[in-house]
Amino acid sequence: LQVDYAYCKTISDDTDTYSIRAQLPETIEFLNAQRLKVDAVVMSIGGNDMGFGDIISDCVTPGTNCASPDSKAQAALTKGKENLPQEYEKLSTAFSNSGVHPRKVYLTSDPTPLSKTADRLCAGTDFWPDRLLVNLRDQNVNFAASVHREINTQTAAAVRKNEWKGIT
Repeated sequence: LQVDYAYCKTISDDTDTYSIRAQLPETIEFLNAQRLKVDAVVMSIGGNDMGFGDIISDCVTPGTNCASPDSKAQAALTKGKENLPQEYEKLSTAFSNSGVHPRKVYLTSDPTPLSKTADRLCAGTDFWPDRLLVNLRDQNVNFAASVHREINTQTAAAVRKNEWKGIT
C-alpha cells in the first residue's frame, strides 16, 4: 500500500490559517483518491459541537456564573444540545452512503480534564486543571462537568441509535 503523504497533509489542519477543514468530506475524498477500503473509523465528536470551548471560556472568566440561565455558557449548551444529534445523523448518512458498515464505526466518549474520577472533581493538586479550577466558583466547575456528562449521554445515544461501537 502506497500512501501519498503530501495529500494526507492537505486534509489535516490548515497550518497556514489555523482553521480546521471539514473532516468527513476530506476523509471520503482521501479514501476515494487512494482507493482504500475502510477497516474501522474511530472518532470523537461532541465537545466542540456542544460548544465546550465557549462554555469553558465563560466559566473561567472571573466573576461569572456560567450556570446562570442567561449566561453565554447556557446559550452555547442549549445550541449544542440542539445541533449535536443532527451532526451524528449527518455522519451516519455519510458513512452509509460511503459503504462504511455501522459496526466499523467506533465513537469515543469525551474525556474530561475536570474530573479525577467519575465522581470527584479536580482541586488542590499540581495537575494543570487543578491550578485553573482552584480559583473557580464551585457552581462553574460543576456546570462545566455537567456539560461533559451531557456530551457523553448524547454520545451513548448516538452509539445505540446508529449501531456503532462505543469506546469509554
